[in-house]
Amino acid sequence: MATSEESAEARSKLDEAHAKVMNDLGDVWVSVEAVRNSEPTDNLHDLLADLEKVVQNARDGGLLGSGANSHRRALNDWRKLTGAED
Repeated sequence: MATSEESAEARSKLDEAHAKVMNDLGDVWVSVEAVRNSEPTDNLHDLLADLEKVVQNARDGGLLGSGANSHRRALNDWRKLTGAED
């Protein structure tokens, strides 16, 4: 079983990864609203391409991060250390 220090460190990494993904979701909601508020004369293809890009960034992290992938790894690490269920 992990020490309390190891568990606390794993939880801190999990919290940071979660906060990053939640922050990235702000861009997703903005893009969703742009599609939702579009007019018949707007280019839906480009609006949806922008939405796809920000969703992928939230999931994969783009150039500088690893998005929800990082959260998944941190969650798995935390679960192993604490014996938490899936």
